[in-house]
Amino acid sequence: MARPPKYANDEILATKIQEYFDICTATIPGIIPSKAGLCLHLGISRDTYSEYRTRFPDTIKAADFKIEIAWINRL
Repeated sequence: MARPPKYANDEILATKIQEYFDICTATIPGIIPSKAGLCLHLGISRDTYSEYRTRFPDTIKAADFKIEIAWINRL
């Protein structure tokens, strides 16, 4: 039997993702958000993150875009 997902719905996941971005911008200047950091904050593996891509596509795409924008702005 499979384990139930850590985040049961889109709203909870989106709130936790936003918390990560808030921490990145508020704590130490210069911290750039990353997928690895986001996975660590969420307490999930990259495989689970990829699975959430099909379960919560809009939320995960938005997080990916925010990470991409942060890296582009750094350049």
